Amino acid sequence: MHILFVGQFSSHPCIPALQQVGHVLEFVPTGADALQFIQAFQPDALLVADQLPDTALLAFIRKLRLVSSMPLLVMHRATPHPEDEVTLLNTGADACLSNKAPSVVSAMVTSAVRRSSGFATSVLQAGDLHLNLSSRLVAVQGQEVRIPPLQFNILQYLMLRVGKLITSEQMTISLYGSSTDINCRSLAKYICQLRKEVVRKSATTDIKTVHRQGYVLLTH
Repeated sequence: MHILFVGQFSSHPCIPALQQVGHVLEFVPTGADALQFIQAFQPDALLVADQLPDTALLAFIRKLRLVSSMPLLVMHRATPHPEDEVTLLNTGADACLSNKAPSVVSAMVTSAVRRSSGFATSVLQAGDLHLNLSSRLVAVQGQEVRIPPLQFNILQYLMLRVGKLITSEQMTISLYGSSTDINCRSLAKYICQLRKEVVRKSATTDIKTVHRQGYVLLTH
């Protein structure tokens, strides 16, 4: 998943925990930078510091909610007053985190993203294809299939967007970050490997290539 940190997060303990489970992390210092980044790259979720250098937190959340409903979690340096937390949640934050273990922060981010895509549990399903976000295991027709981490991340990205056309550029940025120089040909190679190792074993699921546009995961 492609996660954007907004504010000052140098050496935060949740960063290695998120990277360890395969999330791609990017960082911007200000609310204005975040809004520009979101417009250009559409990350999966935001982790926002409780203080921003250029704008009040509530003002930033209001501006964000005018253009996006993506998950937003506020990282507090100290436990917030309950009334402040209620105000943040009512304004558009999805969660307020303080003094949480890094593994809990990672789980909450993953949970927020998959719920925003319509999945109630950590197991994503598309036809006879199942992907477990917690164990990072894939099963086809009830049989476990082991795939490399990159293929898992590609499949996860597609399953969170079943039926939606995803451009090659969008997927590449989500997998490698906005500054990547990885080209679409490399992505096509990994998609081909994913089809061979997983999709061809499915009776109900396929990854369709849309010429000069991208890919879509379909079920039938």
